[in-house]
Amino acid sequence: MENSTLEEHATISSVVPADFDGDLQMDLLITSTIPGKENSAVTCRIYWGDEGNLDTENYLALPKMVDQPLVFDYNADMIPDLLGEVEKRKRMIWVLRMVF
Repeated sequence: MENSTLEEHATISSVVPADFDGDLQMDLLITSTIPGKENSAVTCRIYWGDEGNLDTENYLALPKMVDQPLVFDYNADMIPDLLGEVEKRKRMIWVLRMVF
């Protein structure tokens, strides 16, 4: 993955491999922050796996968050979901779904 897919001066803060869309391909949740910036929001993007490759041009950009999101299975469908707190101090759950 090239640095050009991240915000300028951003540093990757976590990488979470999982199948976020249920297509049996490994996807990546990548979070990043801007170091040294007070109250820097966490940028979260899910990059979709496609037959052993990672599509770095088409990704799901989530709203900026206060801290790292929690990956868990909210609806027990065996597809990871996310819990996060957006900048407005509002907690949100993203229920990800299987695609065919």
